[in-house]
Amino acid sequence: MVFSDGTLSNPENGRNPYNLINNMGYAVQSSQNAQTTLSLTQDFSSFLLEGLSAKIQVSWDAKSVTSYTNVILPRIYFLRYDDTVKDYEYALQGNSGTGYINTSSSSVTGQTILNVEASAIYENTFASAHRVSGMFLWYMRERSNINPGTYWNTFPYKSLGIAGRATYSYKDRYFAEFNFGYNGSENFSPGHRFGFFPSGALGWIVSNEKFWDPIKTWVSLFKIKGSIGKVGNDQIGGNRRFGYNTTMDTSGISGFYWGLTTPVATSGVTTGDIGNPGIVWEEALKRNVGFELNLWQDHFRFQFDYFNDYRSGIFIERQSLPTAVGFRKTQYINIGEMQNSGFDLSAQFDYTFPSGFMLSARGNYTFNRNKRIYDDKPSQVWPYQNTAGFANGQQRGLIAEGLFMTQEEIDTWPTQTFGAVVPGDIKYRDINGDGQVDAYDVVAIGYTSIPEINYGFGISLGWKGIDASVFFSGMAHVTRIIGGYNLYGGAASNVKVQGQIFADVAEKSWSVNPSPDAEYPRFSTETPANNLRASTFWQKDMSFLRLKNAELGYTFPKNWTKKAHISSLRIYLQGVNLLTFSKFKLWDPELESSYGNVYPLTRNVSLGINLNF
Repeated sequence: MVFSDGTLSNPENGRNPYNLINNMGYAVQSSQNAQTTLSLTQDFSSFLLEGLSAKIQVSWDAKSVTSYTNVILPRIYFLRYDDTVKDYEYALQGNSGTGYINTSSSSVTGQTILNVEASAIYENTFASAHRVSGMFLWYMRERSNINPGTYWNTFPYKSLGIAGRATYSYKDRYFAEFNFGYNGSENFSPGHRFGFFPSGALGWIVSNEKFWDPIKTWVSLFKIKGSIGKVGNDQIGGNRRFGYNTTMDTSGISGFYWGLTTPVATSGVTTGDIGNPGIVWEEALKRNVGFELNLWQDHFRFQFDYFNDYRSGIFIERQSLPTAVGFRKTQYINIGEMQNSGFDLSAQFDYTFPSGFMLSARGNYTFNRNKRIYDDKPSQVWPYQNTAGFANGQQRGLIAEGLFMTQEEIDTWPTQTFGAVVPGDIKYRDINGDGQVDAYDVVAIGYTSIPEINYGFGISLGWKGIDASVFFSGMAHVTRIIGGYNLYGGAASNVKVQGQIFADVAEKSWSVNPSPDAEYPRFSTETPANNLRASTFWQKDMSFLRLKNAELGYTFPKNWTKKAHISSLRIYLQGVNLLTFSKFKLWDPELESSYGNVYPLTRNVSLGINLNF
């Protein structure tokens, strides 16, 4: 960090965190928030209609953030060996050492938000059996940027609409609900700004029927439910706002020279983003069925839901238009389709024994799989390379068949076209059987970097003031293709920074232990182009199970604490992210990184006290 004589140190390549924190200046950020809400509620039950009320609410929020950074560049040095004096000497790092402090950046950002709502609500019960309710809402929202930065952001973000809900239940057995929204957004052209999104749900608590009474002691609740509805999304992307407008572009456009003796260049103008006045809301049809089950006087509770979502009108860039059409930029249009389905289940058990021992156990499991139905991409020469029919973000690559051991093996294998191949390099499967391995042999492999399965389970115990709990969480059906110079060596732009390899690679490389099943290919001082291809060799299973939280505590008896005028006193020892179980060992499998260059989750252990007077 600092040399023994106080001189500031720095590596020849990279940075010294100590200098960044203590000797390079400082940053100041201040935030201002203002929130205002005015509301008026009127109950009409006494003079107009029993159960009817109305409310008007206006809120105005403002937030601004002011920040600036003052930077100073001190004189920093690294050690360099001098062959003349046969010793190390200080070498000045670059052009450091100006000694002046200056403001490198400053900014003011923020926004104001205006919300106006007016609603009417009705609730009533007839003949002690028919329970009805209704709601009607009108709303308007507007958000403006304090410092827009770009032309498009100078326009406020606006939305306007109405919504309604009606519910009915009979003797708390049969339930019905209808909802609708008629929403408007400034993202669409006039005539297309509003969308209608209805939904409905039905439910039946079977356990409230009389024929259920004989088994109600064992099965205290059994409910069946289902819903279907349409929802809309106006934040459809397209890389800009107001996609219905065509823009003009002057960047990178060849112009024309005017004049004879002293020609003056004038840049050209062409069509930029092609507007689509017919863009509309992205819609999703959501369907859900499930049930709830409580057993043994509600000591055990179980829920299950199956869901199926079908999204249509996804705003995507056209892929099937040939270049002969002449568009400089491809148009966006509402033609994408995707399906998403899966299920959720959860279970919980709570019981307190006559001795006072308390036991609580819980668990949850979610499976979610999506599939592209239509993405406008042309059919590929080899159908297995089509993207429709696969998950969004489906990983693709070559199928690895181990490592080459001899030159003879290379000579008899289908020709690999990704660069020079020598023993110790990765061998790939010839999928289409044409005698060579190339881009046409890339197929769908593994899963995506977003897990299809998420789950968790835990248990809590308590007895005479002592409590203990643990909770595990995990993910499965998730893969990631890793890469980087620290995995396979090669010609890095700066060996001192990028040329380092993991110890695991150094110990298990083919160069150390020649084997067709070695965990890593040969070392190389040049870029091994053949080994850099995305493939099953570098695709790793990122499934894991983590001990997310563990806690041990003790609550002192009240007859002890009341003498000190303390309402409650508890001490505890808590650990977070204590253990992780995974096949992948190089770095935390939950990190969204292909070569581990992300700050990992920290393991925390804390001792605390909860004190209430």
